[in-house]
Amino acid sequence: MEAALQSRTKVVFLDGIYAYGDANGLVDENSPLVPNSRKGKAKKALSELIFSPQYEDIDKTLLRLPDYYGPSMRSATYLGMTLDGIANRQLTFYVGPKNRVREYVYLPDAAKMVVNIALASRAYNQVWNIPGQTITGNDLIKIAKQISGDTKPVLTLTKPLIRIVGLRDANVGEIAEMYYLTRRPLYLSHHKYEAQFGPVPATPWQIGLTATIKSMQK
Repeated sequence: MEAALQSRTKVVFLDGIYAYGDANGLVDENSPLVPNSRKGKAKKALSELIFSPQYEDIDKTLLRLPDYYGPSMRSATYLGMTLDGIANRQLTFYVGPKNRVREYVYLPDAAKMVVNIALASRAYNQVWNIPGQTITGNDLIKIAKQISGDTKPVLTLTKPLIRIVGLRDANVGEIAEMYYLTRRPLYLSHHKYEAQFGPVPATPWQIGLTATIKSMQK
C-alpha cells in the first residue's frame, strides 16, 4: 500500500473467503467479517488496512475468491491433491465430506471477472466477490475420473487424517483450521457482479476439468 501511495497507482487485491468466518451459507459483499481462525483474522486485518483512512487517496478494490481449480493450480490446494492424483491415476484424497455441495471457481473464469472489475473505474474503493459454481465432491470426482480413465479410490481426508498427513506435508497441515468450511460451506453471491457486468462466466465442469487434468498429466 505504501508503494501504491508513492507511485500513485491503483490496487487490485485478490483474497480468499476466510475473513467471513463460519458463515454457513450465502454471503455477499456486505456480509459481516466474523473470522474464527488465525488465517481469517489476518485476512480481516488486511482488509481493514487496505481501506484504512491513511490510504484514502489510493483507488483500490479487494476481490474475494472461493476455492479454485484450473490448469495453473498448485497441488497444495483443496482440489489440487485430488485432481493431481486422479490425473496421474494414483490413490488420492478429497478434503471433507464428498456429499457436501461446495463452490469452486475455474481460474480462467475468475481471470475474466478480475479483469472486468480492474478495468472499470466505478468498481474501485469497494469489495467484490468472484463467484464460482457449486458441485458435490462425488459428482466432481466422477467427472474427473471419466476424463482421466482413473479407477483408483479417492479417500475422504478427515480432520484427524489432515493432522497426521500434516506432520509430513506442511501445506496439508495448513488446511486443518479451515476444515469447518468443508462441512459448513459458504457460497459467494453472484448478484453484485451480475448487476454491474452481466452474467458470471461459468465454464462447464467437463471442459474445465478436462483442461486441468490434461495440464497435470503433462
